[in-house]
Amino acid sequence: MPRIKLIALIIIGFIVLSLIGLCLIGYYAEISKEQIFSAVGQITAINQNSIQVQTADNALLVQVDENTEYLKIIMPLFIHEEESTDLAELVKQEQGMFSDLKIGDSIVVNSADNIINKTQIKAKTITKNYVD
Repeated sequence: MPRIKLIALIIIGFIVLSLIGLCLIGYYAEISKEQIFSAVGQITAINQNSIQVQTADNALLVQVDENTEYLKIIMPLFIHEEESTDLAELVKQEQGMFSDLKIGDSIVVNSADNIINKTQIKAKTITKNYVD
């Protein structure tokens, strides 16, 4: 009888630890899922103080203001043998402007706020990639 109790306690302990582990995994997955500050998508409409962006998941209305920063990342189309292979030397970053944005452009929008489950966000930065 004591051996059966020991085996039962071991099994119960294993089940309890497994359930705790599953709860922790779910908890941390939920935390990481709820902390999103950027979105990638394609511009579908441009208005005076906002742009409409279609992401893989949904449409976002992105509000812009005088504090929104616009960045251009310029990458070479080809890398020639005589050029450096150091990515930092090949890729350039410049300031952009709202007027640089066009319908159909793919952009990255960063917000200071968590954007999970939001359909309207305020942009901190908008980055557009260019190939030179």
